[in-house]
Amino acid sequence: MSEEKLKVPHFDGHFEHWREIMENMLKAKRLWNLIDPGMEEPAVGIALSEAQKKKIDELQVKDQRRIYD
Repeated sequence: MSEEKLKVPHFDGHFEHWREIMENMLKAKRLWNLIDPGMEEPAVGIALSEAQKKKIDELQVKDQRRIYD
């Protein structure tokens, strides 16, 4: 890994703005998964029942919703 330094944005009193900047910076550096690993995706090539597919779809929606709650 390169020795590139992260310039961390300073909190300016506006949390939502700072949070978005931090999230975008970490995603750009491919470090966001350390903060929020998200949900585990099913293995490729495994046959899933309709009930399992539906449950996975529900979990994906729930996982995305918590970002905006």
